[in-house]
Amino acid sequence: MESFLFQDVKFTIHRSIKKEDVEKLMAALDANGATEAEVEREATHIITDSLEVGIDMETDGKRIHLVTPAWVTRCMALGIRQEERFYSPDPKMLFSGIVGCASDAFKRKKTVGTLEWLVYALRDGRLSNPREQLMHFPHPKGPCGNFATYEMTVTNYTGPARDYVKLLIEALGAKFTPTMSGSTTHVIAGYCPPNEKVSAKIERAEEWKIPVVNHLWLEDCFVDWKESPVS
Repeated sequence: MESFLFQDVKFTIHRSIKKEDVEKLMAALDANGATEAEVEREATHIITDSLEVGIDMETDGKRIHLVTPAWVTRCMALGIRQEERFYSPDPKMLFSGIVGCASDAFKRKKTVGTLEWLVYALRDGRLSNPREQLMHFPHPKGPCGNFATYEMTVTNYTGPARDYVKLLIEALGAKFTPTMSGSTTHVIAGYCPPNEKVSAKIERAEEWKIPVVNHLWLEDCFVDWKESPVS
């Protein structure tokens, strides 16, 4: 059965790829609808293990994607095109490919967790399910929605709960600040009993018309990796 998984892909394979892997990659790409570009600047994708490809990644208004061979194999394993940014050959992108690998690993019934999960497991002395806690499971690289433009502070959270909320804020791409200022965009507030006075941060947020939400809003954004409305 003919596959069109890579039908709009024009590729070149960089010299950094081992010779024995080149034929396998070319066969896989060709069998799934891709075509080989005559020159690198005409390619939509360069399959490479190196950043040193020697051409401008933005040419004639078109972006050329640099991806590792794992991008090809994951797309084929999952039967759907994966986001190229998760398969960068850039060594600084420590978790490049983690989302695609996670999906593939689930199909193979493997356990997938983050560094936080590993530290937790070593400290606790048992292998918990990474899906039991949000920060123990891989998430996409880069900020969620407009979170990179947000500055958040917290109130009514203490100890491990405060640490968890801070971790969520930073994982989503926002800036955490311990104090409130004119640049604060959101206040993340824990439960306040009806018979207790609300915190100064909440009072100030209401005065300054700054949204006040709790950690559940952050978790919803994290789970869907999409900014949820502030109700």
